[in-house]
Amino acid sequence: GGQDREERLVNVCTEILDGFEIGHRAPGAVLVEEVGEGRLRGRVRGEDFDPARHPVLREVKAATHHQVAIVAENGGWSARVYLDL
Repeated sequence: GGQDREERLVNVCTEILDGFEIGHRAPGAVLVEEVGEGRLRGRVRGEDFDPARHPVLREVKAATHHQVAIVAENGGWSARVYLDL
């Protein structure tokens, strides 16, 4: 509770990064199913990390709150999250 959807988006990105770092899961697709005031729901699909198939060119340290945005446009949604490299 108490989180707006932008904060929830940053938290989801952090969970994806944690899944890679801790669980060795490579994200493949993110499907956002619901966006509302204070709500963000979706699914992340991925697979076990394999260095031969998933080269890491730069490590992502964190998702940031800097200028995070979720905007309704053209009958859909657009999101912006900056990552700290």
